Amino acid sequence: VERSRIVDPLSMLPSRVGLSRLSIGRVELVRADSRTSLTEGLTIKSGRWAMSIEIPFSLGDALRNELSLYWVGELLGRIRFVSLSESPNGVVLEVPEERTFETMYDDQGRILFPDLMLNAGRGTLELRVSDELGRVTTQNWNIVVQ
Repeated sequence: VERSRIVDPLSMLPSRVGLSRLSIGRVELVRADSRTSLTEGLTIKSGRWAMSIEIPFSLGDALRNELSLYWVGELLGRIRFVSLSESPNGVVLEVPEERTFETMYDDQGRILFPDLMLNAGRGTLELRVSDELGRVTTQNWNIVVQ
């Protein structure tokens, strides 16, 4: 049966209380066949990158509902998990463009921002992860892009 409406998957969960805050695990920048762990003071080349994000999950943790990525205060990308819908290609998310659920993850099961443009400069790369309760966990890295 095909459905033509967007469903908030969190609305299907039973009431949950006492949920733990999300934590951010390993974050890597990926280009061609190389992976670089994102660390404070990192120097990288400008251009197109992908970012792989590990968010460990255990029973009792709140669920993530949005990831936002900023470079020097400018929004680079956003992934919202609160807008699942069906399409001829399967289950899709609006992130804000439509992407199939399977393309949201890399080959290691980590969340993937697939196409980020990092311009030359020195500044802060900031990752924000919000959970189902509206709490926001952030991680910042001061990096140099040459």
